[in-house]
Amino acid sequence: MQILLLENVKNVGKKHTVVKVPDGYANNNLIPKKLAIPANSAHAKDILAKAKSKQEGESKQEQKLIEQLRAIDSITIEVNTNTTGSLYQSISEKDIAEALKTQNNITVSKTNITLTNGPIKELGEHTAAIQIGEEKLKINILITTK
Repeated sequence: MQILLLENVKNVGKKHTVVKVPDGYANNNLIPKKLAIPANSAHAKDILAKAKSKQEGESKQEQKLIEQLRAIDSITIEVNTNTTGSLYQSISEKDIAEALKTQNNITVSKTNITLTNGPIKELGEHTAAIQIGEEKLKINILITTK
């Protein structure tokens, strides 16, 4: 039976995809739990059309975000240090996302940011990778004292 998945289903498929599953699995498990609907229904065609237009809108937003991130040379984060220059706390992906928001008005989820060498624990220049869709961008981070 051809069904349209309304949610991600493990070992079956991702949301808004049409997959073929055994009739019993579809009728007894997926459809009653509202995880899927028959792919030949008019409702399924409507859901696919809405999902496609939503995906197109998201890709436009991703392209705009990528352009904004490419325009940034680096971000600066000021932190408190002790007398020897060691940081009181490490800089994580969350701190970088907050710095992007405050300095450049760009909202990026902390889950999209990857620090190449783990959390930053010392002053100086560091790099981070930001994954937006299929695009992976590198950004320089300058850690300075207050």
